[in-house]
Parts: sequence; C-alpha cells; structure tokens
Amino acid sequence: NSENSLSMCDLPDNILADVATHLPRPSRALFAAAMTAPHLSWQRLRWKGQSSSASKAIISSSNWEILDFADIEESLASKLTDGDIGSILVCIDAVHNLEKLKLAGCVKITGYGLQPLRRSSLMRQIDLSIAREHQSSVIDPEPWIIEQDVLPTLERIVDAHQNSFRYLQLSFPKKWRENKSAALGQFLQKYHKHMEGRGLCCSKCKRLIEANSFGWNTCYNC
Repeated sequence: NSENSLSMCDLPDNILADVATHLPRPSRALFAAAMTAPHLSWQRLRWKGQSSSASKAIISSSNWEILDFADIEESLASKLTDGDIGSILVCIDAVHNLEKLKLAGCVKITGYGLQPLRRSSLMRQIDLSIAREHQSSVIDPEPWIIEQDVLPTLERIVDAHQNSFRYLQLSFPKKWRENKSAALGQFLQKYHKHMEGRGLCCSKCKRLIEANSFGWNTCYNC
C-alpha cells in the first residue's frame, strides 16, 4: 500500500546523520545536499538555498576543513556536474568552513559550481588539476574545466585574502599550464603579488617561490 510506504525523508534526522557517517566525505555532502533539493534547484537559486533540517544534521556530524574527491570512486567523481559541486559547497557552508579543495576526477565540471567559494578567506589550497595522486596529468577524455568559469571566483578569493595571513596554494590543469592565456597571466600577476613577502617555499626544493613562478607551491625548476 503506497499510503503506508516510507521514504528516506520520513526517517528522523539523527538516523540519517548516523547513516551518513559511514559514507566518504564527498558522498556525505552529496547526500546532505540531496536531502534539501536536486542540484539543479540549487543552481537555479544561484546557490542561495536554505538547507533542510536533515541536511543540517548530516553536515553537523562532520568537520569540513578538507574536501577531496579522490575519496570517492573515480566512476562517481567523473559524473559530477557543476550543480553537484555548487550544492555541496553551499550545504557545507564552504565559505566559513572549507580550507582545502581537491577536485580529483571531476572531469565534467567547468568551474561554474565553484561560485559559492567567493569571499572565502579561509582557503589554503585549491587543486584544479583534476588529476588524482600518482595519476598522469594527461587525462583522457580532457576535463571540461575552463578559465572563464574559474578565474572570476579565484579573483574574489584572492581579494578576500588581502587582509588574511593565510597562504593560498593553487594547482592548475595541465592544458592551462602549457597554453597560458592572457587572462590567466593577469590573474597570476595578482596572485603572486598577494603571495610576495609571505615566505612561501617550494614544497620540493625549499627555495622561496618568486613572483614569476607558475602554479601553487612549487617553483619553475621543480
């Protein structure tokens, strides 16, 4: 009898939160976002939706300083869209919680879904290379991520860091590094001006990274 059937939404929030603790962190965040609305609804509202009580219970059971999509199966990460990423970032209140974001395996995002990170002054690391650890930087098929969708958000994040003492480490897709556009070059000038004087050293050779270095925490030589 359909009138007597139960759906997941009928379960108490504490039960849902307990179940979510057994999921990898990105899956937990996806679950929480889905308990409020489909990802397209979040996107239509320009990432301004209010989380349901169930979503809040799921999110409150975890620490959200780090979000690494290498923690989930590559087959799942490869299906995620900007709507998925954006809804997750809103749901976990990334602006006030997230410090490290790694988009490993998220080949179908263009970067539009990163908009909820604007105004974040907490970010320490954003890995946009899409490659997983120990994976070749040459990814087939080529990731969809594009500068037009990413750079405006990164600009806002760097602006938010102007009065912060935090380092911001960035890692870019291979195709951006090999074919640096004028827009990316302008952004990097702003980024390195922000990083100058902070004593950030190359993670490999330990030399001080200079303003003309490309990328995040390694120098040109490394």
